[in-house]
Amino acid sequence: MKYCLTAIGGATAVLFLFNFADQGVLAIAANYADDEPTLTKFMSDMGYPKIGEWCGEFAASVIKRAGGTPPSGAAVASNWRGYGTLDVTPRIGDVAVADRGVLTGATGSHVGFVTDVDLINGTFTLESGNSSNMYTTRKISCFSFARLLVTCSPR
Repeated sequence: MKYCLTAIGGATAVLFLFNFADQGVLAIAANYADDEPTLTKFMSDMGYPKIGEWCGEFAASVIKRAGGTPPSGAAVASNWRGYGTLDVTPRIGDVAVADRGVLTGATGSHVGFVTDVDLINGTFTLESGNSSNMYTTRKISCFSFARLLVTCSPR
């Protein structure tokens, strides 16, 4: 579902509440799950080289590919906490940041995208970089979630 506001006169920027699932952006990881060289090139092309603990770079690459602007210091997972509108209930397409007692700006957290939600069992599926499996099931209570407001140019 997209909500668009366009200025009269054909402005080039479109402001919308971005739902990654509708844009097919969440499928990005699936394109690279078994192709390390292509994943590395994709991230580098987006300006976020795959180095060190790279979950933040992966998230930033996906956001940039979708036409958005990642947060300042995107390589550090905890810096994603202030990105978007916080919500306690995850929805597909949300950014999820691990609540590990790590202060914002410090290393030691984890960031990814919600691809599935199981409210009955209190879990969600996380798509992220720098983990043993790109798609992993996590407990909802261990993460914070944010919906994104992104400014993009139409394609």
